[in-house]
Parts: sequence; structure tokens; C-alpha cells
Amino acid sequence: SHMVKIAEEYCQNKLGGWTTSRHYAVPTTDVPIYSMPAVLSWFNKQLEICIFPVLRQQFNFLGRLRVFDAFFVKYDAIDGQNRLPV
Repeated sequence: SHMVKIAEEYCQNKLGGWTTSRHYAVPTTDVPIYSMPAVLSWFNKQLEICIFPVLRQQFNFLGRLRVFDAFFVKYDAIDGQNRLPV
């Protein structure tokens, strides 16, 4: 998708690669969404027009919804981490 391409380019050009040390218990290859302005804007729009309305309807919730931690995660099924423990 377009957002994945943006994340790949951001990590390569701005960070020198994906981050791997955000979560000590279950390490992932990822990048925080807040660090990528274009992705953050897209994500916030998706929350407002799609995700939050579905959650409000499904759970009959009228209060404020927020996201505290959002990130793109990259998995490599052949050479890298291909699953998370449950």
C-alpha cells in the first residue's frame, strides 16, 4: 500500500533503518506512527472516519476514544521474526 511505501522510505532515509528496541518483552521491527507526518495524518483520518465510528457502534460507546501507542510493524516470514508469542 501507499502508506507502507512511505514507511519504508522514511525508515531508510530518515532513520537509517527500522527500529528494533521499542518493546523489550516482545521485540519487533517497527516505527512509531507519530514520527511520520504523512502516515500520522492518514492514520488520524482513518480513526475518525472508520475505526472510531465502528467501535462506538459495536460497543454502544459515546465517550472519547484515543490511541496511545501506534506503530507500523515489519515482519519477514523467511529471514526474520515471523510471529509473536501469544
